[in-house]
Amino acid sequence: MAVTPSTITAVAVAGGSPPPGSSVISGPAVEPVLYTAVVAHSRLPTPTPGEITQINLMITAAREKVEETLWRTLITQSRRQAMDHWPHRSWHGSLRPDDPDFHNPNPIEPDYPPLQSVDSITYLDTAGDRQTVDSSIYDVTRLDLYGRITLADGQVWPTNRGDAESIQINYVAGYGDAASNVPAMIRLALLQIVANWWEFREEIITGTIVAKIPDVAMAALNPFIARRLV
Repeated sequence: MAVTPSTITAVAVAGGSPPPGSSVISGPAVEPVLYTAVVAHSRLPTPTPGEITQINLMITAAREKVEETLWRTLITQSRRQAMDHWPHRSWHGSLRPDDPDFHNPNPIEPDYPPLQSVDSITYLDTAGDRQTVDSSIYDVTRLDLYGRITLADGQVWPTNRGDAESIQINYVAGYGDAASNVPAMIRLALLQIVANWWEFREEIITGTIVAKIPDVAMAALNPFIARRLV
């Protein structure tokens, strides 16, 4: 399933370290770039089987690094987002729990868009048992890059015990199943990252330098950095 990129407008950069409570359930079936593209981009001689293995490892590491930096999922994969409480306006001090509009929620926006679908939402009830929220309780929309999970009309979230990360949202995200679904500029940045890491591989392996995103690749990624209100 392919998701069309869109322009995001907001005031705060949500990049860098992974958001708390976010994890990968199952990774992508393919990577956004192939080792052959790295070889062609860097004009490398024909690599040995061992070198191919190392390049592929760098491609996976680079993709994970970019996803953490952009807070985006590049290739279709299953993720989990965990929260302590359901979102509601009282977090902003505007409503009390006994207010009739208390359950009118802020939307839940998965941390690593583009959102494709929601597999399940579970929570711990007051007895500490994990329960699954009926899908008729909430709506899933994909009007922009992020997608949103909101309560259906007239519904309320079930009572959650409030333990740390007691609410778990399992969802599918990514630009699509194929490498070609990933924006070309991001794929170019991945090639630049792996080429840089390969050039300095001895220093990276021995720990002399830290594997980071080079400036030229970061310039290509900057338009895709997720910007959200905080």
